[in-house]
Amino acid sequence: MLGYIGIADKKLVELAINKLLRYYTDFNYGTEVKSPKIKFQKKETVVIESEKRDKILSEIGVKFTKEYFRKRYNLADDDFEISRQTSAFSGQ
Repeated sequence: MLGYIGIADKKLVELAINKLLRYYTDFNYGTEVKSPKIKFQKKETVVIESEKRDKILSEIGVKFTKEYFRKRYNLADDDFEISRQTSAFSGQ
C-alpha cells in the first residue's frame, strides 16, 4: 500500500504544479497561450538510466562502493555483497 501512496502523492504534486503553471501563463500571457506542463518520470525509468550509466562507468574503470549502491538503489546492507573482480582497465 505504501507504493500507492507515493504514486498518488507524486500525481497530486504534478497536478498542483501544472495548475500553477496554467494560472501563471493565463495571468502573464493570456488564455490563448499554451502553458507548459510537467510530468514526473517513473522511478523505474530513473533506476534503468542509473543502471546504464553505472555499467558504462564501471566498464571504463570506475569503482563503486557498497555505500553508493546502498544509497542509489535503496538497498539494505545485507541485501548484497560486492565481489572483488579485476577490471580489464586495471591492468590485472
